[in-house]
Amino acid sequence: VFSALLGSTVFNDRGRGRLITGDPSPEFDATTYAVYGQLAYTPELLNVTIGTRYEDNSKFGSALVSRFSMTK
Repeated sequence: VFSALLGSTVFNDRGRGRLITGDPSPEFDATTYAVYGQLAYTPELLNVTIGTRYEDNSKFGSALVSRFSMTK
């Protein structure tokens, strides 16, 4: 049996706190856009999953993360 998953997400992280010294920290604001896909194959003997995710974060830049797994 084959299955496929495609999707996207957008989220915003915002915060403000205190440093170890007790001083107020600067306000933090970052937006992340992501798209992802996954294929799974599940015959009787083993499960195979292949997936990838691309994220673009306004504070930390972009990254492409892929994965491959085989399980029983």
